[in-house]
Amino acid sequence: MRSKYKAGIGGVIRDNNGDFVAAFSCPVRCESNNVADALAVNYGVKWCTNHGFSQFILEMDSMLICKIIQNKDTTHLKPKKIEEIVQLMAGAEIHVYHCYREANQVLAKLATSQDHDYVFSSIDGQGNCVNDETDLT
Repeated sequence: MRSKYKAGIGGVIRDNNGDFVAAFSCPVRCESNNVADALAVNYGVKWCTNHGFSQFILEMDSMLICKIIQNKDTTHLKPKKIEEIVQLMAGAEIHVYHCYREANQVLAKLATSQDHDYVFSSIDGQGNCVNDETDLT
């Protein structure tokens, strides 16, 4: 059995104007970067569907995970996690796109800077993020 390595996942949710809606950052233990990417997608899709978003764009810097999800291919990686993502997406209109890591600097920072779970899902009157203790794991 392969050992699990410490990693971090992160994501940003924006509205149709590109304005901040939520962000998350979580430490995870997984076998590979592809599994970490699948966990991040699962977390983000789950957050969106749990908060009533049925139409959204999902952008990620993992070309492999993007292709697997677009094709609904569950023969790679951790089929259970990919199947869960596909099931979550079934009731929503979700467009999946690949974007380069260089265009994803906020996510890179979120994924590497935290030792604890954080979900920021609102902004107070002074522009500060407010921590939301939502558990989506």
